[in-house]
Parts: sequence; C-alpha cells; structure tokens
Amino acid sequence: MHREKIFDTITILISERFGTDRATLTLETRQSDIQLDSILLVDLMMDLEEALGVRLEDLDLPKNPRLADIVELVERNVKTDL
Repeated sequence: MHREKIFDTITILISERFGTDRATLTLETRQSDIQLDSILLVDLMMDLEEALGVRLEDLDLPKNPRLADIVELVERNVKTDL
C-alpha cells in the first residue's frame, strides 16, 4: 500500500470527522495539534481500518503521535498481513 494513499485517507477521515481543513494537515501534524484525545484517536484508527480494508493488530504509537507515525503504523501492519 502506498504511503501517499494512507496519508490521504487519514487526512480525509480527520477532515470529515473533525472538520479540520485538509490543507493544514501534514506528516508532522501531531495528535494534540488537531485536539484528538486518546478515545477519538482509537475511533480514527477503527475508521482507518475500515477505509483501507486492513486490520491494525499492532497499535504501538508514541505519545502524541504525528500523522507520519500513524502512516508507519499502517505500513507495519500491512506488511505483517502479507
């Protein structure tokens, strides 16, 4: 799965669910920048699983992750699915 597709899907979900302007989202955007608490982040991850058709078994993220960290998490999980 391409990194750009994962990032685009994340930004679309954030924009739709939380009303954040996609143009303001970058790989360096942190969870706190878009004011997502841990419960909302879990909801986002579940939406991401559905949108990408993947199962995220490994949810090991650093505290206050960047969107790049979430992209890498999806990439790790996709590789383990193969």
